[in-house]
Amino acid sequence: MNAPTATAPQTAPTAPPAPRMTREELARASTLGGGSLLHHALAVSADPGAPFLHSEHPLLGPDGVRRRDFTLTELDDLARTWSAWYLDRGIGPHDRVAVYLTDSFEDVLHFLALSQIGAIPVLVNGRLAAETAAGLYERTGAAGLFTDSVHRDALRTAGVLDGLTVLGVSDEMSALGTGAGPLADADRFRHAPGDPVLISHSSGTTGVPKAVIWTHEGSVAALRELLLLPQPAEREVMLSAVPQSHQAGASFAAGALLFGARLIALADRSGAHVAAAIAEHRPHTVVAFAQTYAELAALEPSDEVLASVERWFNTGDSAHGRHIAPLVRAGAVFIDGLGSSELGFAQFGQVTTADTVRHDRCIGRPHPWARVAVLREDGTEAPRGEAGLLGVRGPTLTPGYWNDQDRYYRSRLGGWFVSGDVVREGEDGTYFHLDRAVDVIHTAHGPAYSLLMEEALLGALPDLDDCTVVGVPDGAGAESPVAVLRPRDPDADAERLRTAAAKALAEAGLPALAAVRVARTAGEVPLGPSGKVLKRHLRLQLADALTATDPGETS
Repeated sequence: MNAPTATAPQTAPTAPPAPRMTREELARASTLGGGSLLHHALAVSADPGAPFLHSEHPLLGPDGVRRRDFTLTELDDLARTWSAWYLDRGIGPHDRVAVYLTDSFEDVLHFLALSQIGAIPVLVNGRLAAETAAGLYERTGAAGLFTDSVHRDALRTAGVLDGLTVLGVSDEMSALGTGAGPLADADRFRHAPGDPVLISHSSGTTGVPKAVIWTHEGSVAALRELLLLPQPAEREVMLSAVPQSHQAGASFAAGALLFGARLIALADRSGAHVAAAIAEHRPHTVVAFAQTYAELAALEPSDEVLASVERWFNTGDSAHGRHIAPLVRAGAVFIDGLGSSELGFAQFGQVTTADTVRHDRCIGRPHPWARVAVLREDGTEAPRGEAGLLGVRGPTLTPGYWNDQDRYYRSRLGGWFVSGDVVREGEDGTYFHLDRAVDVIHTAHGPAYSLLMEEALLGALPDLDDCTVVGVPDGAGAESPVAVLRPRDPDADAERLRTAAAKALAEAGLPALAAVRVARTAGEVPLGPSGKVLKRHLRLQLADALTATDPGETS
């Protein structure tokens, strides 16, 4: 008779340790800031060993293996290893380090690694021209550059590489060795609230990009408020389709870290790619810029593809109602927040559902962390209903531009930071975004607001995927509006579009167009590194629009 077989006693799986800090405690923690994000994320995490990050671009790990998926604990270990790597190369507190890479979560990783040793990353959009990137390096007095082979070669071709100290070339590294191992907790830099933790740059749509400072406290001021909101019943999956080198990329990553969400960080933010990523990863929340939403809406994705999405977040330029409508059809909400690098976080929040799509450029009411005013040119406050410059105060604002006080103080008026936007306040306390100040068209009959005209055209012409309106000289000292229409059908009849556009603007009570140009491909409209339309370039391209004689394209 065989002896009975012994079986190992069954043990229950070990539960993750309880968080050391509640969300409410985290929101009030004096040490919380942009330079201590991972430290606090671990303290509040319900399960730091659970999957946290999927980076579309593989990241070089401490073991020399490139991976896409990381738990929070693994990401912390990776960032601390990079911190030690920088320390080994002489980088320390307050040193600026330029990071110029093909856009991906790798930008955010270096922000986390550098900021926690007190260094200040200068994140440069990988689509920025090499000469402009080198100018940011010089203007910020960077101690070194971390880049990849594509951008190193671009700098060399532009003749500006020799003046830069290259610390590392990402895709040519096979290992991430450090002399002393990952950064110890005791060696993390202790920031004061006003210490810089990041320098990002503005979009450059109105000129040379500005080096915008983000502080330890300012980077989390809005997140403190959001941490006090009710927590979702299930763990959220957030898909980030903003440029990861932009301050918004770092901001949304910070939110995912502190809220305990799972983060999907895209490297390709085109509408088609975002649609495919939504179908694959089934996120609850998507964050992107307006151009991505315009491309996504033009694809007319099915409700089935978008079914997982409960919230769309937009920041930067506010979105057009036409591009919002297809995204909320299945029951999601679209939260539109006007923001910029200088503002640090969206200052307004307009919530749109399938039943509340608007075409009047309403951006809602200010968030709790924002104080806003509509200003006249002399700095006095305009009454409700009158258009004026948007003035902002609040803890999320940048304290200045690095090494460029002149431009910063020229952005101040009456004690307010002037964002460069033209807005008005409605009778019910909501605000309307009329235009960027530099894009207002100064006609012989008064100001024409290009964004209002675009909104009217998109709302009335279903055949359009997108459109842009700019002012060009009329030969008599004023400007006239000219529209570039991008129809869904590249063979659309230009005369029919011109007639429909004229009717739409007349019915909306807006100025008439002096000329219409039809863009047969998306590439005909110049875009900046962050995806914004470069209207100043388009104005130059269309300078002869009022004298053009080709009836097929301009009329």
